[in-house]
Amino acid sequence: MRTKPRRSNNTSKPWFTRRLAQLFFRFFPALYTRLIVQLWFRTRHFPLSKQEASLAKTAKTKRFHSNNSYFYAYEWGSGEDIILFIHGWNGHGLQFVKLVDALIKQGYRVLSFDAPAHGRSPGKQTNLMEIAAAVKLLMQDQSTPSLIISHSFGFAVASYALAHGYVHSRALLGIAAATDTERLYQQYFDYLGLSEKQRQGFLRAVEQRLGRQWQQQIQPEKNLATLHMPILLIHDPSDRQVRISEVKRLLEKFPNIELQLTQGQGHQRILQSPQTEAICLKFLLEKTKT
Repeated sequence: MRTKPRRSNNTSKPWFTRRLAQLFFRFFPALYTRLIVQLWFRTRHFPLSKQEASLAKTAKTKRFHSNNSYFYAYEWGSGEDIILFIHGWNGHGLQFVKLVDALIKQGYRVLSFDAPAHGRSPGKQTNLMEIAAAVKLLMQDQSTPSLIISHSFGFAVASYALAHGYVHSRALLGIAAATDTERLYQQYFDYLGLSEKQRQGFLRAVEQRLGRQWQQQIQPEKNLATLHMPILLIHDPSDRQVRISEVKRLLEKFPNIELQLTQGQGHQRILQSPQTEAICLKFLLEKTKT
């Protein structure tokens, strides 16, 4: 249920690794299924850059308690108009350095957070629905944001949270947006070389954790069909994590979605790109100002 920003697109595995995995499944099928599900929900925490650490020092930091754990949220600025950031899988709430600085200068109040099991928030596993619930908790006493800015898997979280009424917004912006969650776990299946029987076992195990019809519920395309606010996608053709063809497919289905392209920024650098900053500020002025 997430992007894997530091994984190569090469889904091939050494033949002996796959062979060992198949033997493990043959003798311990239940244990094998449990293991690959645990790995699917597992996250990684990465150290902050110098710029991100500096940004953290300027934030008002608050801890929210949720599901017998807690997560950290950050706030900058004192304007009336709110901008909410939602990061991607294995990301964190402080990685939007350039955009946060630009928005504070424009007089906005900026909110961000480390999703459960991300950044400074404790934990080793989470899922889309749990992150969306964190968004709901974070925003329950806040006014409606002028804009939600999401990155990668955060776009799937944002579309789910908006469609289920966890948060409201005047507009949505997705940077390097993960627009097809089904492709994510299909890639995972291919990466592990799973048989059809093993794939079905995985899907049933996830259903026990997330509930029936979880595949449809988390799919951005389904959730976007219920949203009518302006939506802008900023994408780079060189992005190796999310293919530009996936993003363009949404344009054919939803007239309220626009696409702006950057050049040479990939999947991660795009967050710090001056191109992204300019597009974002222009969208804010055009679509959210009354």
